[in-house]
Amino acid sequence: MGIYRNITDWSTATTLTLDRYTDEVQITSANPVGNILVLPPVNNTSAILNRPAGTTIWINDQGGFLGTGAITIEPTEATGVTINGSSSPIAWATLADVSYATYQGDGIWIVFTTEPLSNPSDGLTSNEAIAYAIALG
Repeated sequence: MGIYRNITDWSTATTLTLDRYTDEVQITSANPVGNILVLPPVNNTSAILNRPAGTTIWINDQGGFLGTGAITIEPTEATGVTINGSSSPIAWATLADVSYATYQGDGIWIVFTTEPLSNPSDGLTSNEAIAYAIALG
């Protein structure tokens, strides 16, 4: 018996909004560069809608689209949430086939990869992002 993963295909939407159950975003058939990925809620007043702390969403880019330009990654909430230490949406571009968005809890998202970033607008190198994620526990 395998592990069930809730995979969302990103093929045509200019804005893809994830829910708390999404485990993986699979970029398929269309280049998402310039489009927006909205992370699941974490501070909703209805706790059942919130992404649990300590969970990770895989961003699977086997087509290499994110090596040619950036997507914007933003939180659902307008305030009280950061991504890689920024309270503003971040631009994300990478040469990696897979990136990860981990919700640490307390409104903190860390987006990282294990390979070099092609255009890190948030100022973090991939190793710094990984170290930051580890430091936060």
